Amino acid sequence: MLIESYALKNIFTTVLITGTITLVIVLLLMLVRKIFDIGDELFRKLMHLTAILITPLCLYFAIDFYIAMLCLFIYAIGGAIGLRLIEKVKSYSSFFVEREKHEIRKSFVSYCNIQACLILVCGVYGDIGIIYIELMVWALGDTVAALCGKKWGKKHFEWRFADRNKTYVGSISMLIVVFIISFIALLIMYDYSVLRVICQSGIIAVMATMAELLSKKGRDTITIPVIVSLVCLIFDMFF
Repeated sequence: MLIESYALKNIFTTVLITGTITLVIVLLLMLVRKIFDIGDELFRKLMHLTAILITPLCLYFAIDFYIAMLCLFIYAIGGAIGLRLIEKVKSYSSFFVEREKHEIRKSFVSYCNIQACLILVCGVYGDIGIIYIELMVWALGDTVAALCGKKWGKKHFEWRFADRNKTYVGSISMLIVVFIISFIALLIMYDYSVLRVICQSGIIAVMATMAELLSKKGRDTITIPVIVSLVCLIFDMFF
């Protein structure tokens, strides 16, 4: 009973602290957007990065990965209800730069659910560090791809299955950034040989970039974290 009580208290504390930190950052970004002209795409990506912070914060404050997983499921439920109510505000969609109706709510709920599932898989496997790698790859890679593609991208992909909003500049930028991020993260976090780090980083970069290119309507929220996690798990099991 004591263990159950402590676990419930930790769930409450983790959700409360993580939610407070996230809310404060969101309010600050809203204030910055109101005062300064930071541009729609930059504001949109800063909000994405803020939402992504929820996972590492949950992992930090939770006593184990099971608690972190449960907290993310709670956020998925709370986000679905809370954002549904906030969507009724008239200026909500334009202020938060929604590209389609209910985009933020769907993305947030998908993000929380997929991260909860990945935490369970990686936690049971015994390597929660994979979560931090996939988060860095997705957060920074996608942000750089979007900002570079928006600013300098002129030639768009015309492949049959590709998202035609994606540009060559954006995808190449993501490929380079993801390789660098993966290389540094794997080198610091694991005792791997340099050759393995180079090979694994290269495959992560290619697979993550392809996932981002082929994912339409915000599905990269799911595809990039899953693919990066799978690449790390496969390398860990077979090499």
